[in-house]
Amino acid sequence: MLGEKEELKFENGILSYSASTKVFYENQELDVCAMVNAKEEDLVSGIYTINVFDGSNLVATSKMTLK
Repeated sequence: MLGEKEELKFENGILSYSASTKVFYENQELDVCAMVNAKEEDLVSGIYTINVFDGSNLVATSKMTLK
């Protein structure tokens, strides 16, 4: 977790997240960029997993390497 470290509560649990953004999706591919407000001391080299949710539903996942 980096940045805000916020939580949303759903019927089936709690979702912890680093950043959120809303997009208007019209059933076409689109580019989205969400900035994470992280402290420098939190930026540790390694592999990070990025999960994209629509409400409590996981809709996409990816990984990135921070050097």
